[in-house]
Amino acid sequence: MFNCDIKLMVSKKASREQLKINKAKGALGQGYTRLQYELDGYHVERTGIGHDFLATRQIGRDGPAEKIYIETKTGPNAKLSPLQIKKKKELGKSYRVERF
Repeated sequence: MFNCDIKLMVSKKASREQLKINKAKGALGQGYTRLQYELDGYHVERTGIGHDFLATRQIGRDGPAEKIYIETKTGPNAKLSPLQIKKKKELGKSYRVERF
């Protein structure tokens, strides 16, 4: 019984550490994505519901504003959540998944 409790404690600690690593990777990926869009002339705002950012930029002098909703994923197996999949279908070409 004691051995089982130790395994559980180690498992919880490992899970917390992995969560910290994943959050740091996500923040790094989002920072990189944001910077790339800003360097391309977009104004980038945090959204956070169904996507990470909304990037906008004026097309031409009097043209319409281009809007792109961006979701950043880090890691080769990162998947979209059900809400993100729904938003991607709704927004079509204006929804981009950037993989870092």
